[in-house]
Amino acid sequence: MVSAIVGVVSTVGAILCLRTTELRSDPGCGYKSECEWALGLCAGYMLYDLIHSYNQYGLTGFPTMIIHHVNIFVVFVAGLVYKTGYFYMAAYMTNEISQPFFHL
Repeated sequence: MVSAIVGVVSTVGAILCLRTTELRSDPGCGYKSECEWALGLCAGYMLYDLIHSYNQYGLTGFPTMIIHHVNIFVVFVAGLVYKTGYFYMAAYMTNEISQPFFHL
């Protein structure tokens, strides 16, 4: 249920971010403070899901998913700290709409 909610909210937030001129005019370094809530939500969910997956399956259950979650969390946190790459992070977040369908 958590992934479904985060998937929908992240996707809506990403679409709103991608519609801003600041991000489209400079995809690498474009910055929009209104997008931080959506990017932070996605990073927080990745950390939550990483901890949940580790507690449920351990390191041997899904090693590729662990690498996936750690990678996204680190990149999103670095992007938020250095205020760069918002366009690419928001574009990635549009993929989160598929999350609710994984659990049906």
